[in-house]
Amino acid sequence: MQRPPSATSLTSVVSEVSVQNGAAKGREILVQVKEATTMKRIRMLLDGNVVHYLLVSGDPGYLRSQNVNRFFSDFRFLKPATPVDITVSKAPALIAALSDKDSVVRAMAGNAFLGATFNKTDLPLLHDALFVKYKDDSDWQPPGSINRAIGHKLVDIKDPSSLELARKKYTKLNDEMEYLRWIPLEMAAQWQTRESYDMIGEMLDAKLPTTTNYSFFFAVDDSLDLAGQIYPHLLKYVGDTIMGLGIISITPSLLDSGVVTKQLLIQQEQAILRTAEHEWQKVRSQENEEVDYDVHQLVDVLRMMETPAARSAIRKFLEVKSNDLKLEAVSALLDLQEKVSPEVFNQLAADVNSRLSLYEELEGRDMLSLFPKHFANQKAMAEAMAFAAATDEDAPTKIVFLTEKQGSYLGKQYKFYLYKITFGEDEYETSYLGFAGAYDLAGKKLKPEDNISGLYWQYEYDASRINTFFKEWLASYEDSEKEPVPPPIK
Repeated sequence: MQRPPSATSLTSVVSEVSVQNGAAKGREILVQVKEATTMKRIRMLLDGNVVHYLLVSGDPGYLRSQNVNRFFSDFRFLKPATPVDITVSKAPALIAALSDKDSVVRAMAGNAFLGATFNKTDLPLLHDALFVKYKDDSDWQPPGSINRAIGHKLVDIKDPSSLELARKKYTKLNDEMEYLRWIPLEMAAQWQTRESYDMIGEMLDAKLPTTTNYSFFFAVDDSLDLAGQIYPHLLKYVGDTIMGLGIISITPSLLDSGVVTKQLLIQQEQAILRTAEHEWQKVRSQENEEVDYDVHQLVDVLRMMETPAARSAIRKFLEVKSNDLKLEAVSALLDLQEKVSPEVFNQLAADVNSRLSLYEELEGRDMLSLFPKHFANQKAMAEAMAFAAATDEDAPTKIVFLTEKQGSYLGKQYKFYLYKITFGEDEYETSYLGFAGAYDLAGKKLKPEDNISGLYWQYEYDASRINTFFKEWLASYEDSEKEPVPPPIK
C-alpha cells in the first residue's frame, strides 16, 4: 500500500504492522517527524479503490493511550467494501471525476490526474476529454488548465492521432471555447518535430488566437533549433496585440545564440515598434509588480536592434512609473552610448527600491560620476541595502530609520544602521527589525566592508528590545562564521 503524502517529510519509519478494521484490511505505521520531538501514528485502510488515512500526532505515550487506540480500532466503513480489481483501468473513473458536480471531488481528481500514467489504450478517453469545458474552481489557475494537463499526457504518449485531432479542432473552436485554441499550438510545440512546427505555422495562418497565453511560447523556447525554424513565421505576427509580446519573449535567447539575426528583426521594425508603443501605453502608469517581465525583454530587443527608431522607443520607457522598467531602459540606453538626463537618475536614486540597483549598474560601467550626489552617502545607501536584504518574494511596504549602532564582528568594530521594516498593510501588517552593515566607522565607504545586512525574523518588531535583538542578530552571524571546518580527507 502506498505511503501517505506526509511521509516525504519524515525522518524514519519506527514500526509498520498489518491491521484490520471490520472487513477492511490495511497497514499502520509509526513515524518519527523530522526535526521534532513528536511522532505520527498513521493507519491506512483500503476501501475498494480508495485509501483512507487515520492520523494522530503527539508524543509516543499519547499515541498509545486508550483514547487514541479506540479512535483507530473503532473506525468502520458503513457500507461493505467495494471489491478491488487491479486489472481494471481507473482512467475512465478518473477522467469522469474531472467533471464531477462536487468541487472537492474535482480538485482531488485534478491532483490525481497530474500524477497518473496513461498509455495508448487510454487515447479514446483522453481525446474525448481534451476539448471539454471544465469548471474553473481555482482563483489562480487560468481557464483551460485541465485541458492543458490532458494535452501534456497526450504529448507523453506521442501517438500521431492526437496531434492530428488537435490540428483539426484548432479552427473549429467557437468563441466560447476560444481560450482552448492555444492547446493545439502548445501540443505541437511540445511534440518537438519539424513536422509539428510546420503545423504551428499552418494553424496560425488559418486563425490567430484572440486570448493571451504564454505557455505556448515557453514550449517553443524549449528547443532553440526548432524555435529558429518557426521564428521567421512567428515574426509575421509580432505587431499583433495578442501575439506580439509572446514572440518578443523568445527573441533575446534566439539572438544571443545566433539562431536568428538582427537583420531579420529590422525587416519587421515597424511591427515591433507598434508592439512597443502598445505596451508603453499599457505600462506607463503601472507599479513595478504589475509590469509583465516580457516588457523588460521588449526593451532588450529594442536595444539589440540599435536603430534610431528603436532608440527612441526605448527612451519613451524612461517616462513609465515603474522604476524597475525605467532602470531597464537606462541600462539599454547606456549600452547604446546614449545620454540619460540627471532627472531620471534622481528619480531612480530617490526610490529606495531601485537606489542600490542604479548604483551597481553605474559602478559596473565605471560611471559613478552620474550617480546623484544627494544619495551618494553611507546612510542613504545603507537604507537601500537593508531594503534589498529584506526583499524576498515580497518587497517591504515601509522602511523607517531607527538608529546607528557600533558592534563587534569577527574581532573588529563596525557601524550598523537599524530600521523598522514593515510588510503588508492594515490587519495583515507585520514589522521586523532590519539591519544594514557592516560599515567602516568613518562612514566614508558606501558599501559594507562585510555585507551581513538582513532581518531579525525570530520575533516581530519590539521597540523595547532593539538592543537585545541587535546583539542576538550579530552573535548569530559570528557563530555561523566560527563553525569548525572539517580537515581535508587524506
